[in-house]
Amino acid sequence: MAKKKSSNSGFISVMRPNKSQERKWEIESAISTLKRADEIRKNPSLMRDVKKSVMDLEKSIMGGSLKTKK
Repeated sequence: MAKKKSSNSGFISVMRPNKSQERKWEIESAISTLKRADEIRKNPSLMRDVKKSVMDLEKSIMGGSLKTKK
C-alpha cells in the first residue's frame, strides 16, 4: 500500500494581505517614518552629520550637489 502524501510539505503558506490591510500597513509605516524624520530634525548634531554625509555622497556620485531644504 502506498503512503498517503501529506498536504503539509513543510512550507508555511503565506497569504497576501488584502488591499485594505496593505493600505493600513502602508499608512502606519508612513506615520512611523514621519515621526522618525521629526526626531532626526530635532537633533542638531545628527542633522549636521547627515547634511555632511549627503554632501559627501553627492560629490562622489554626481560631482556636485543637489539643492536641499535648510
